[in-house]
Amino acid sequence: MSRLDDALELVAIDSVSRGEAAIAHHVAVVLARNPDLDVERNRDNVVARTTGHHATRLLARGHLDTVPGDASSATIVATNCAASARAT
Repeated sequence: MSRLDDALELVAIDSVSRGEAAIAHHVAVVLARNPDLDVERNRDNVVARTTGHHATRLLARGHLDTVPGDASSATIVATNCAASARAT
């Protein structure tokens, strides 16, 4: 599975604001597959921390909610993931 396939899988999960439980679950499950991460959920938020002692660490922050749209229209074109969404 490619990174673009991963992106399409995420786009297909309904995650409109205040309804991120399903995508938070999915993200937590995927991150938990990495043995170097300690993953926890706080409601619809996901926190992943590296385990062990490392000289450097990376902090990444984002959000899981999306604008309403038709996820079935998401496609991979060449090496890009494309989708259209329309705010309502």
